Amino acid sequence: AQHLAQTFNTVSCDILNESALKQLGMNGYLAVNAGSQFAATMPILRYTAKGLENSPPVVLIGKGVTFDSGGITLKRSPDMHHMIYDMAGAACVLGVIKTAAQLGLNLNIIGILATAENSINGGAYRPGDIITMHAGHTVEVMSTDAEGRMLMADAISYSQQFNPHVIIDIATLTGAAITALGHHTSALFCNSPSLENALMQAGDIANDRCWPFPLWPEYQEAITSPHADMMNTGINSPGAISAGCFLSRYANNTPWAHLDVAGTAFK
Repeated sequence: AQHLAQTFNTVSCDILNESALKQLGMNGYLAVNAGSQFAATMPILRYTAKGLENSPPVVLIGKGVTFDSGGITLKRSPDMHHMIYDMAGAACVLGVIKTAAQLGLNLNIIGILATAENSINGGAYRPGDIITMHAGHTVEVMSTDAEGRMLMADAISYSQQFNPHVIIDIATLTGAAITALGHHTSALFCNSPSLENALMQAGDIANDRCWPFPLWPEYQEAITSPHADMMNTGINSPGAISAGCFLSRYANNTPWAHLDVAGTAFK
C-alpha cells in the first residue's frame, strides 16, 4: 500500500495503527488479530482523479487475513496451508488501485485493506465472547473461524464516513460459496439491483463471473442471538448467505455489494 502511494502521485496511503483502531471502537476488527504477535493495522488507500476531488468515491474493501488458523475454532490441518491466500481480497483491492492509477481512470476510489492474522495465544478471542462492533451492534461469537465477517463489518461501518457512491467488499469468506458454485463463479450479495446488474455485466465481460444470492428476511433469522444483536454464524442456514446477511446489516442504506471469492480467488 505504501509502495503504491510512493509510485503514483494520484495515490495516497494512511495506515490506522492499533491505538487508532481502539479509539474508533473497531472491536470486531481488533478481536480477530488479538492472538497475533503482530500489531493490528488498517491501510487505507485513496486514488483521486484530477478535478473529482469532491465527488463521492467508490469504496473497495478487501479481506486481508495474512494467515487464518481458524483461531480457537481451529481449522482442519489438511486444508490449513491454503490459508496463506486468505488475503486475496485485499490483494485484489491493491491491484485495482494500481490499475486505476496506471490507466488514469476518471473516478475516485478508496481502498480499505482489512488486515489481520487470525492466530492463537492466551489473548485470542473466544467462542462465547460478546463484542460491541464499530457500528454499536453487539455480536455473539459462535466461531472464531468466522473472522472475515468481523473484519469486514467494522471496515464497512467505518467506510460510511466517506459518503461513498457504492461499497464493494471482496473476501475469501466461506467454504459454503465453494460448495454452492465451485471454483468458476464468485457469490454475489447486494442491496442494490442496479449495482448487482452492473457487477454481473462486468463479470461476463471480464470472464470473471459472479452469481447473485438472496438476503431475504427468512435468512436473516438464522443469525438471531439470545444474548446479543446477532451471532457471527448462522444456525441451520446456508453459510455463505448467513455471512451475507451479517454484512448487510452494516451497509445501512448505502448501495453495497459483497463478493465471496473463496472459490475463484484460490485459482
